[in-house]
Amino acid sequence: RQLDGKLSIFGATAKGALNGVYDFIEDNMGVLWIGADEYLGLVYDEQPTVTVKKTDYREKSPFSLRGYSLWGGSDEILITEATYSRNKLNASLFPSERNPEWCPDYYNRQAALGITGVMLGHDVQEWILASPIYDPNCTEYWNEIEDGVPCPMDATMPYKQINYWSQLTIDTMAASVIAYLDKNDVKDVSISVEDNDDCRNYPECTLPFEYAPGKFVNPNEGDYISTVFYTFLNKVAAQIKEKHPDITINTLAYWPVEAMPRCEIDDCIRLIFAPITKDESSSLTDPTNDNNVLHFNYLERWKTMTKEILFYDYYFCSVGMGDYERPIWYDMQKDMIYYAENGFLGTIPQGICDSVNQTIEWGGHSGVVRTRHDGWIMNGLSIWIYHKLCWNPYEDVNALIVEFCDKVYGAASDEMQEYYALIYKGWTEGESENYLWNFKIALSFYLDTFVYVVDLEDDIKETLAKAYDAADSNSAKERIGYIKSCFDLNFPEE
Repeated sequence: RQLDGKLSIFGATAKGALNGVYDFIEDNMGVLWIGADEYLGLVYDEQPTVTVKKTDYREKSPFSLRGYSLWGGSDEILITEATYSRNKLNASLFPSERNPEWCPDYYNRQAALGITGVMLGHDVQEWILASPIYDPNCTEYWNEIEDGVPCPMDATMPYKQINYWSQLTIDTMAASVIAYLDKNDVKDVSISVEDNDDCRNYPECTLPFEYAPGKFVNPNEGDYISTVFYTFLNKVAAQIKEKHPDITINTLAYWPVEAMPRCEIDDCIRLIFAPITKDESSSLTDPTNDNNVLHFNYLERWKTMTKEILFYDYYFCSVGMGDYERPIWYDMQKDMIYYAENGFLGTIPQGICDSVNQTIEWGGHSGVVRTRHDGWIMNGLSIWIYHKLCWNPYEDVNALIVEFCDKVYGAASDEMQEYYALIYKGWTEGESENYLWNFKIALSFYLDTFVYVVDLEDDIKETLAKAYDAADSNSAKERIGYIKSCFDLNFPEE
């Protein structure tokens, strides 16, 4: 608010006031925060005097939680989270590993940045092993390879599920979480399935499961394991709430438990919907994409039960992200408009830390090791557009592309707009297999499918060469030079 020559910036919460400050700086000083490195990541218009152009307004995102899931434990993640906070994001993963590096101080360090930690991980096995009543000689906690043969407790099966049919497992899990909450001042915990879909305990997994008195689900039905798991989680939650009634339990609606169960879920449970096999070449809402329709139908059923859903998309999780930017802008917007219009909590997709010291996992980068910072340079536009859509999913994406190019690339704006138009043309006209499973697809697939097949490699290289020559700042030349070097490397002159 501007009154009598004075400017006031305030919010209903501390983070709201902080968002107002960042908004004022961005809108009135021409500042963009596009990375953790202040040389390349801080973009601004030099001006001797700040003219206040935008005042007397109130804004609020439709999402109460908006951020990322960043795995790791280094201080570089906190630096990246500061970049998120400046873009009015407010949430980030709080890994479930319980060790001094993370707990409880990391929550406080995130909070100091305006970031809410959301605990999440594949962790049911870990909870059992950490329980004060865990018996190492008991095998009832674990799945079975076959009837009567428990999964071994060794490196051959490090992430096995647990026995969701067992009352002993329920009691052991609850005791573990309660012991953790007794020692740590945290607001939420994660109880999430492991990273596989192999849930077998005999004879239980071959029999109808009674999820409520006289109500059964059969093993051959698609919501069978979901119903078993969420019934298990409800019973664990009931024990935890006796001691810690205000706790929130985050759980992944993922792989074996993505389908809505027959049972209701406890009101303390918050879903993290993670469509691991989603095709990122189209929106989750695309009715023509058979793969995405599966996840969409799951979600349509879930929303009849709860709106307490966060979305763990895989927007910034790709083998080739150090060499190729997937132009997912418009489909990402369709996803987020759907999330907003249905009143869901928000989104924390998998992303990467802006770090020169950490490599991008999974390999496949033309034989060259790429750092996570390289991934930020290559995907800078998409990351920034995601930040904007978190605050307002109805933004004009085309206008955002122009703004980004004008401010980041300066005199090379027109050429870089043409570059982004070319890669989007390839993305929409290439020969898609209608199944682009995030990081599992090799870099060569993207380059062949969305560049080579559409015969765009020469046009892209020529456009980037013109952009590099036109750039009038060292930072713009460095950014364009990196993108140009990747295409020159991946499409060498014959």
